[in-house]
Amino acid sequence: MAVEPAERLRELQGKLGDAVTLLADPEGKVCEAYGVLDPAPVPRRRMARSATFLLDRAGLVLACFFPDSYRTAPRPPDVLARLRARGE
Repeated sequence: MAVEPAERLRELQGKLGDAVTLLADPEGKVCEAYGVLDPAPVPRRRMARSATFLLDRAGLVLACFFPDSYRTAPRPPDVLARLRARGE
């Protein structure tokens, strides 16, 4: 999820492939609802802090991870492995 218009995310989605689904949230409403909207670090430029959420089919949050940086965010297979290790 990014506080960006969909057009800007299409290129990144192409690089990531199907392993991750990106959500464009240009107004920051969804980011704010999930508690990941950072105050504007740069004037007039809001950003979402790095987070990974695993949702079930009904949209219930099963797990969430808040890495220090998007560079250290867990990959989807790692998230699933952690849940399986916990017996979930």
